[in-house]
Amino acid sequence: MQKKRLLLIVLSALLVLTACGVPQGENPGQSAAALQAASTGFQGVEIQFMPNAPPNQIYDVNQLNAIVEVNNLGRFNLEPQNCFVELSGYDSTIITGMNYRQSCGLLDGKNPYNLNGGYNQIEFKSGNILLPANTPTYTPTLRLAACYQYQTVATPQVCVDPLFYTISSQQKSCNPGSVQMSSSQAAPVAVTNIYPQMLGGKALFDITIQNVGGGLVLSPFTSLLSCPSNLGYQDENKVAYSVSMAGGTLISCKPESGVVTLNNGQGKMICQFSIGNSPSFETPLRIELNYNYMKSWLKSVQIVQTP
Repeated sequence: MQKKRLLLIVLSALLVLTACGVPQGENPGQSAAALQAASTGFQGVEIQFMPNAPPNQIYDVNQLNAIVEVNNLGRFNLEPQNCFVELSGYDSTIITGMNYRQSCGLLDGKNPYNLNGGYNQIEFKSGNILLPANTPTYTPTLRLAACYQYQTVATPQVCVDPLFYTISSQQKSCNPGSVQMSSSQAAPVAVTNIYPQMLGGKALFDITIQNVGGGLVLSPFTSLLSCPSNLGYQDENKVAYSVSMAGGTLISCKPESGVVTLNNGQGKMICQFSIGNSPSFETPLRIELNYNYMKSWLKSVQIVQTP
């Protein structure tokens, strides 16, 4: 009896371990679908006020208490020091003692086991509300700003053909062509298009990136402590990048600084690789983008003088 019971326990443990080892299914197709779902989307950190926190209208004898939901809907994991939420838009001599800037906390990105991403709640609580004399109401528009570090990684499969001009297309395994990225890469800045050109034993890639998250892209070299109140023009629309390819050796990229400046939300980099003289083949092109990001939300609150 003891042996049978022990055998049942061992078998149960093995079943649990097997179930945990494969994300979202027990076959490669289901696992690939889960990985794809975790790697797509155009959002990073999203925040919102919880319903009725704060209420639309409060008396001045109360404190202003705002509870904010913070959700990392992208793929990149965030440490507490890499994401902040700041509450502004009010007169601090009226709404006093507010702990107006707080860390988002630890926010994991979404993954095949958790497609909803990391979640946290932050509470902003004021001290006394001091309405000036003869001021029956005060209606500030509260501004919530999320400032955070983020990263985009895209790994599109591209065709390279060192013998592009010497062998007919019927004899090739693939033909180089423009790669349109139909879905974003689970981040607010996305790679949208890759246009290849074959130059003998070299491949040239014209890569387009775009701000798709609805917020403001900031330089990765800008301190998050400057966001959102102390930003300058030089801090905006800058993205650091690196590009590599499994089937080639990088020769050069432009801009040579490794930083792209976005214009009307878009930017480009051009990278050249040595690809030898083999027949055409397909290989992953890895594009990594690093940046800071800011996004704001607004809510009006009316403070009423107590009769």
